[in-house]
Amino acid sequence: MACDVTDFDSEVLRRSRELPVLVDFWAPWCGPCLQFVPVLEGLAAEAGGRWALAKVNIDEHPDLATTFRVRSVPMVILFKDGSPVAQFLGARPASQVRDFLAPHLALPENAALAEARDALAARQPEAVRKALEPLEEKDDECWVLLSQAWLAIDPARVKDCTDRIAPGSKWSSAAEGLQLLSVAILSAGTIPESPPRDRYLQGIESARQLDWETALESLLAVLQESPKFANGSAAEAIKAVFRVLGPRHPLVEKHHRTFSSLLYC
Repeated sequence: MACDVTDFDSEVLRRSRELPVLVDFWAPWCGPCLQFVPVLEGLAAEAGGRWALAKVNIDEHPDLATTFRVRSVPMVILFKDGSPVAQFLGARPASQVRDFLAPHLALPENAALAEARDALAARQPEAVRKALEPLEEKDDECWVLLSQAWLAIDPARVKDCTDRIAPGSKWSSAAEGLQLLSVAILSAGTIPESPPRDRYLQGIESARQLDWETALESLLAVLQESPKFANGSAAEAIKAVFRVLGPRHPLVEKHHRTFSSLLYC
């Protein structure tokens, strides 16, 4: 439903910093205005909260009509981040209003990806899964984010995601790293007893928890103590983490020189 504006600053300007607000300037004596309101209200309900609808009766708020140069009604102005960004004059079919709004709205897929990235940064794999699994169309980044979620939840399912990423994709290196880490996690119980084993298992478990810094520190400690530990398992796990994070990640830049010196000394 539309909000009949009583406080323009809070209901439109401040609210538009959280989501787009479509303002319908109308008048009760305007027939097209009265016919247009149900169209706008239907679109707002259809949008499911991606934007808000507000109504301004110009007879009750002539100051707002003057401020926004409303000389004819209905007139519709879209507000984002506290400012008007687009407008049109006169009633329009629902399809044209959708087209008017589209360039100014975040796509559901983009919103889901942003939510998943934030959840991953907070090491909340279930939130990543819930954000991305419902999407009908998933790009390579989506599959990589899901792979990281499954690394924590159920490593056996990582391959189902990484197999969706074609060789040559800019995400293929990360996918390869995640697949290698999933294998390391699933085979951790087969590592023979030896002095660095506990530290290695700590590193692998930290990778599973998406705690990349602790994982790298633990695995580097193993490499320092025993470069050939478990046929080079620690070195391979470190390389896998580097692939997941990418060459410009601060942790990779921080630890790569130490890794190279330990590996090739």
